[in-house]
Amino acid sequence: MKFSAFASITKVTLCVLGLSSALVAADFKWSNVTMGGGGFVSSIVPSKVDKNLFYARTDVGGAYRWDEAGQEWVSLMDWVNVSERGLLGIEAIAVDPTTSGKVYMVAGTSCKIRLYPAT
Repeated sequence: MKFSAFASITKVTLCVLGLSSALVAADFKWSNVTMGGGGFVSSIVPSKVDKNLFYARTDVGGAYRWDEAGQEWVSLMDWVNVSERGLLGIEAIAVDPTTSGKVYMVAGTSCKIRLYPAT
């Protein structure tokens, strides 16, 4: 059974809180999430325009978009090369409230900081 990213997060939250654990165990399929960088996910932000579209930012692993059809997170930062790896720290992420598929990121750790509109 397929779940949207939000439904999966909600069910994980219910499981952690100990609520409806039988329902969660029966309906949820546990699997790995591939996010490089070795850090942590700072936030997950939903689109107010597109159903089942979410963006995740990480402290050192870049930014990701939820692909509902493929049921996976897709990197938005594959273009970053070794000399610019400081840009993989996403300090802020904001989804455009009116334009489908548009997200803004403040990228950078240390002294490498840039604002990127990403679609």
